[in-house]
Amino acid sequence: MSSFGTWVRAGHAPESWDAAIIALRLTDDYAPAVDATDLGATLLLAQAYDPQHPHHDVRALAGLDTRSVDVLRTLVEADSIRSAAAALGMHPSTVQARHETLIQILGYDPRTDIGRMRYIAAALLPRLTDLAILAHFKPA
Repeated sequence: MSSFGTWVRAGHAPESWDAAIIALRLTDDYAPAVDATDLGATLLLAQAYDPQHPHHDVRALAGLDTRSVDVLRTLVEADSIRSAAAALGMHPSTVQARHETLIQILGYDPRTDIGRMRYIAAALLPRLTDLAILAHFKPA
């Protein structure tokens, strides 16, 4: 896994380092290299995140069971309830019922544009919680 900080002048190297640490936390099997510059406005969101006081959206996702997380992710990524049901191997009415339950649990509809953004942010932010462990590697 590798990450890259933002391109800055030498005097701003510590900020680039912080951005590179965030990018590193966002690497995974699907994205083994992350450039902090590519994060755009998401980098600001990540920098502002306080894992000691997680947002309700983060807590709501953390409270879901594995199957609900899978259904939610598929609902967010799918074009329709029917295509989500096909991907999950479930009946569309079952997926619709789960969708309605998820709306109640989350407090928003994850299939709307704003709901997708909230889901993506809430799924991304917990990946940053180990930043404090990496802070001791920070250059002087």
